[in-house]
Amino acid sequence: MLAKLDRTSISFDPTPEADASIGQDEERWLEVLKDGLTFDLLGLAPGPGVKALEPRHRFGFSAATENIALEAIGLFPGPHLAEGAHTLPVVRTMLALGAQLASAIEGARRIFWTPAGCALEASLFERLISAWLDGGAFPAPGLVGFEPSDDGGLRSDGLAFFTDRELVVSPQLCVDRVAASRLASRIIHEIVGFATQDMPQMLQIPGGPTVALSDEPDRGVMVAGPV
Repeated sequence: MLAKLDRTSISFDPTPEADASIGQDEERWLEVLKDGLTFDLLGLAPGPGVKALEPRHRFGFSAATENIALEAIGLFPGPHLAEGAHTLPVVRTMLALGAQLASAIEGARRIFWTPAGCALEASLFERLISAWLDGGAFPAPGLVGFEPSDDGGLRSDGLAFFTDRELVVSPQLCVDRVAASRLASRIIHEIVGFATQDMPQMLQIPGGPTVALSDEPDRGVMVAGPV
């Protein structure tokens, strides 16, 4: 299956021999090469699967449908990519491979993006990632969750993986909760990939308001408020 994926190959198979006997309790994995970067594919049969964490945010399905028995495999940056695991080139390549796997693996049901505790229905994940890689909007919500803040604003969950800061949208911009979520997604699209010290102080959202961004490093957040 991997051989059929675009610009993808197996770069290392730790199994000593193709017909080696592997017990059900032994880990089975492959190193996969995608566009010059290597990723570890873990939890393959006949070994044990990867433990999927309880999601904090669900997209494309409801909690009521989670009584299905699922097995999980994991895709993670290889050890030599550890320092760059948060950078957009590595993330984009890994997600491109994840979207290919979601499409190619028969019966794939959910994709878990662990940095934000997000679980997405597999075909939704594939659509969102493909659209982003083709030049569309960053998939937040999807790779980032949102939750109400204590003061009536909106706070991101998982954006710090990309920017070292979570985003807090001030209560003044959250009168309409749906509109606030859309605004937060558009702000994230504009700032994702920026280093903290390079964040703009003002953002003109196309077709939307101008927002002021203030860094609050003690709280680990970037606050978006009205100008």
